[in-house]
Amino acid sequence: MPAQTTIYFANAYDTNGCASNTAVAVVHVNEPLSIQTGLPDTVCKGSGALLVVNAIGGNDGPYSFLWNTGDTTDRIKVIPDTTTFYNVTVSDACNTPPVTLTMNVVVSPPPDVDFRVDTISGCQPLDVSFIDLTNSLSNDYYWNFGDGNTDILKNPSHTFLYQGMYSVNHIVKDYNGCIGKKVIPSLINVFPQSIASFTEIPETASIFNPVISFFDQCTNANAWEWDFGDGSGIYKSKDAEHTYRDTGVFLVKLISISDKNCRDTAYGMVTIKDEFAFYIPNAFTPNGDEVNEVFAPLGIGVKEFDMLIFDRWGLEIFHSADILKGWNGKRPDNNTMCPSDVYVYRIKITDLQGRVHDYVGHVNLVR
Repeated sequence: MPAQTTIYFANAYDTNGCASNTAVAVVHVNEPLSIQTGLPDTVCKGSGALLVVNAIGGNDGPYSFLWNTGDTTDRIKVIPDTTTFYNVTVSDACNTPPVTLTMNVVVSPPPDVDFRVDTISGCQPLDVSFIDLTNSLSNDYYWNFGDGNTDILKNPSHTFLYQGMYSVNHIVKDYNGCIGKKVIPSLINVFPQSIASFTEIPETASIFNPVISFFDQCTNANAWEWDFGDGSGIYKSKDAEHTYRDTGVFLVKLISISDKNCRDTAYGMVTIKDEFAFYIPNAFTPNGDEVNEVFAPLGIGVKEFDMLIFDRWGLEIFHSADILKGWNGKRPDNNTMCPSDVYVYRIKITDLQGRVHDYVGHVNLVR
């Protein structure tokens, strides 16, 4: 039996040695059967693989196929749960020795997706950092933060602007194209922010009546902290009334606090205006009864003060540059009592606005 296609020639000879015509015979030997295929090296768990083979050789077909799955076509669809070997045997109708091919379909599990966050609750707006903990060689990441926003970074940060509960979905695709995901329902809890606001009545007051009332206008507040801007401390009432002790413009701060300790701050300005008033008595009685013993003008809004006292002949007998230091009816040079009489005063005042006021008049000393 020839191993390959062979041409044979034959001649017949008679007894006289004469040759016949040459006979030609061709013996065809088929090529051995073989199988060609494109093998899927790896598939993801749950994904199907299409196994396709192409037979050549033998009698050039038709060919018969027999898989170890029982299928009899040149292609089959398989969905293995684990790595599996598949065998296919090909034969023809010419008794060519059959051939068998073994294919290994490797099943890759999906990435075991995991992640953590740096915080799960807080006041709006809430900043959260997400850390991927997936133990897989991956290059594709997808995050859905549950508020309509997504990201494709491995470790993103996201700001939740509005109050509510948010479920987070994290998807990872590895280098084999296999996809895994993890969803944590209601992972992020964003508390509503407190909104601070207040009104002040009046915004401007006189030092004669330096009382300002403050009224809370906050939203979602359970506690309050007032700072009236004058160093008087912190007050923790809902509404407040405050008396200022000096003139000026004061920055008022209110911190509103929710039941989840969410804080907001509001600011306002109030003004306490200075005022000027000056009173000069027309008599005093330095007789030792401790009543009206000193000639002492009274003033509000006084920055500088200067007072001179003269007797009826124009002789200066007393001088003071301190509004709290009045004349007790004595001569300062010898500490003797001045007699009952009418004396002349000249007083010069500079108020807090820098305006100068001059006063000249008489005061009665009565004993």
